[in-house]
Amino acid sequence: MKFIFVFLIFTSQALGYEIKNLELSRYDNGEKVKIDFSQSDETIVLNFWASWCTSCIEELPLLHALKNTSPAKTKFYAISAGDTKKKIKKFIKKNPFHYEILMDADKAYSKSIGVESLPVTLIIRQGKIIYSGHRPPKSIN
Repeated sequence: MKFIFVFLIFTSQALGYEIKNLELSRYDNGEKVKIDFSQSDETIVLNFWASWCTSCIEELPLLHALKNTSPAKTKFYAISAGDTKKKIKKFIKKNPFHYEILMDADKAYSKSIGVESLPVTLIIRQGKIIYSGHRPPKSIN
């Protein structure tokens, strides 16, 4: 007799749910970035990553391809969860991002929305999560 076990992990990243507004600092200049997702007319992609995460490196070509094929009203943010500015700088020398990098050094924002493992990509439209996964989708509809 064969047994198949399926483990499901539920977080607050459930599809269709509203997401907590964001307030984090930009990596390069420390400027605060505030996003009220419900007030944005853009589709917003949040990618949570860390310098030690090999899966995060592996998914970079997928994220870049998604960005290159996304509609004009799509804004991408790479959110470093737990890294220092020094670690981020070293990481992006080898693995450049083609969009804005934000710092969540203490992981407070990540944890507050249920991001417990990395990488995670969220796509938000009109304040609601329309995609959540450990790999980015092939396209944004």
